[in-house]
Amino acid sequence: MKLTRRQVLRASAFIAGFLLASDPLRVKARPAKYSQVKFNPKEQRSLAVIGAGISGLCSAYLAAQAGFRVVVLEADQRYGGRSLTLRPSDSSYRDWWFKTYNPERLFEEMYVTTKQEASDSPAPAPEVANFDISKRQDNDKPVELYLNLGPGRIASIDTSLLSLCDELDVPLEPYIFKANNNLLSTEKFNNGEPVRWQEVHYSLIAELAELLDNAVREGLILKGYDQQRVLSILKHFGNLNSQGKTPEHLSVVGYVRDRGGWRTPWKVQQPLSLQEVINGEFVLPGKEPSMSFQSFLYLSNSIDWQPTLLQPVGGMDRIWQKLLLRPIPQQALLEPQRTRASRKTLVGDLVKLRSPVQSILNTPSGVRIEVAGRDQPLLVDACIVTVAPPLLGGTSSAQLTGESHSQRAIPAHMQIQTNLPDPIKTALSSVVMASAIKVGVQAKRRFWEEDNDIYGGISWTSQISRQIWYPSDSFMESTGVLTTAYNAGEEATEFGNFNREQRIEASAKGCETLHRTFRNNVHLNRSISIAWQHMPWQVGGFAADTFETQPEVYEAITDWPQGGILLAGDSASQMPGWQEGGVSAAQLAIRALVEGRRSNDPALYRS
Repeated sequence: MKLTRRQVLRASAFIAGFLLASDPLRVKARPAKYSQVKFNPKEQRSLAVIGAGISGLCSAYLAAQAGFRVVVLEADQRYGGRSLTLRPSDSSYRDWWFKTYNPERLFEEMYVTTKQEASDSPAPAPEVANFDISKRQDNDKPVELYLNLGPGRIASIDTSLLSLCDELDVPLEPYIFKANNNLLSTEKFNNGEPVRWQEVHYSLIAELAELLDNAVREGLILKGYDQQRVLSILKHFGNLNSQGKTPEHLSVVGYVRDRGGWRTPWKVQQPLSLQEVINGEFVLPGKEPSMSFQSFLYLSNSIDWQPTLLQPVGGMDRIWQKLLLRPIPQQALLEPQRTRASRKTLVGDLVKLRSPVQSILNTPSGVRIEVAGRDQPLLVDACIVTVAPPLLGGTSSAQLTGESHSQRAIPAHMQIQTNLPDPIKTALSSVVMASAIKVGVQAKRRFWEEDNDIYGGISWTSQISRQIWYPSDSFMESTGVLTTAYNAGEEATEFGNFNREQRIEASAKGCETLHRTFRNNVHLNRSISIAWQHMPWQVGGFAADTFETQPEVYEAITDWPQGGILLAGDSASQMPGWQEGGVSAAQLAIRALVEGRRSNDPALYRS
């Protein structure tokens, strides 16, 4: 094949980047301990934390460790914020769970069976996790069932969160983001028939390697590089033959018939052509990676999704559940309450559920907080706020991502009035939020394992449901819980405007493009859906990468403290939507209070 000069130049740039990618990287170790603050017995200051999500609970935990007197005010009737995990409503399973994880049954609201969106949502009715309970094959314990409706994984670069898990003794296990047998489906490829990820990926690698091999053989000038060594790299990179060509059959894309014993007539899969991959629209230019179907082929290359990823054993909420049960100094109780005299004071004792904050006002002597249902205001020395920024902006709506410029109405009872400087309030109200949706269902059998040899990972469809997540635990058991839809951004806004039946149907249609017998293998009518932009006390799934997309806004919303008020939460981080953002922002907020520093002080960010 004769190459044009333009193709040769493009190939040259590709090879140069490929070779430079081998430069050694510096290794970074995670901190040995999450709570590095020292207890100060002379500390007399009081602190209110707004929100009992992971960032709020971490803020309270660290403040208590430092000697502050603390109260956490949570508007909702549950803990965890967006880290919401649903578990079976079955009473016997619930008893087993408490016996296993929380024998004293402390803070019983930590076990959640029901999700309910706001009254103005298109799907306002309660949705209950009516899962069938099955016994494990190797013992009499039940198969552990749960559905993570919020965060679903921990990146290996989430150093603060991993240190927290270590400190709290939260057992972790691998989370499989990508398995080679995961499926892809697009209307543009083979009439919508699903294809394995490995077939598309390794076929494309082989085609690109052959293209570059041809370029080198036809005279591409490689300044400073040994031509034969480059050809050797391309041969191994693309599994090319000695002539630099893609073999007619390529084992890395899989087998039509698997190998076996004796004289098994095994057969290797034929790779796809570059034109088939292009026409299938598995990759399209100009698409934002985390929001687009046309990016899934290489989404696992993103730093946040590179292996190894992890998850807590038993559900993502196990992190904040263990945090609730963490002992703290008794003096940390700002508002003493009746507890068992025989036990220690715990982080959970600091939390006041069903306590919506109405206003947070700086005063000459500290911070004055009005809480619905309280006769008297709460007076504290400082306040850390972990709610979504638009709730503090003084406006009745929040901007959502997308070209349609959708707005999320903020009801009056959710708005928190402040006397922050006007530029700060304007910035807070300007933070663009991303909608986020999920649907989950219990399977009657683990058909993805039995029929498709899929063990964990994510399959992708061009339907609006976009993804199906397979559980990374309980392999080969009798049942499991699938996430049958996940989307974020403008399409999630559209999906969230469906009623419950429409959401379930949309997720089923998406799953059927990947597994034709999907409906027969799940308890479809028991599916559970969530649209975070319609949840009480929330305005979306997460901030839409404010530090990148709205740098001036981000600079303003990370200018703290303002009087005695500070903002934490993942929205005040460079990792919105990730728990790492929330727990690292909490660390900085407490360090700023303890050391008397502002957010623009470089000393605050010492490693």
